[in-house]
Amino acid sequence: MSKPEDLPADLPQEVKAVLSQLKPEPEALVRRRERLLAELDSQIKSTTGALQQMLGKLQAVLQSMQPQTPFSSRIAEDFSQALTAYMADAAAPKPPPAVVAECMTYLRERAEAMGLGQLLVSAGVSSAQTAAAATKADAFNAQSRPAVALNPTGAPGPSPAPASRAEEPKQKQDLQTLVKLGNTRG
Repeated sequence: MSKPEDLPADLPQEVKAVLSQLKPEPEALVRRRERLLAELDSQIKSTTGALQQMLGKLQAVLQSMQPQTPFSSRIAEDFSQALTAYMADAAAPKPPPAVVAECMTYLRERAEAMGLGQLLVSAGVSSAQTAAAATKADAFNAQSRPAVALNPTGAPGPSPAPASRAEEPKQKQDLQTLVKLGNTRG
């Protein structure tokens, strides 16, 4: 739970009220974040261009979840811009690595575990939608290695068919929404 004195003074009162009521991040999610950060670090070292930039901004988003990290109001916007640049770059390898979908799932689960589940529902980001977005990302990765589809129960399922180009803007919007909602720290 954030202490009111730890919150930036320029935040609206409604945001301060929500942040002050957050539950602490469960230890299992802390360990998962650390594993994802290590995976992102490895991926960043082996990529270049727009993909490297996008992964770097995603890494910054996850690093911002650490308790002693100073609040940054631009982190979601920075990731959104990097994601847009990646999606627009024809030379960037597609699909993105599976770790991107894993990070989006982590952000959703973290928000729900910390008491922001109702906010996700209000924003129109349900567990089924984020699981579907993760499944689409897994489907992209099916081209390079076998993928396991995710479902709301977390049980593995068959790999879905690759997503169409028409679904990419929706998937991008889902990822951006998750990052914006996940940019709160306990």
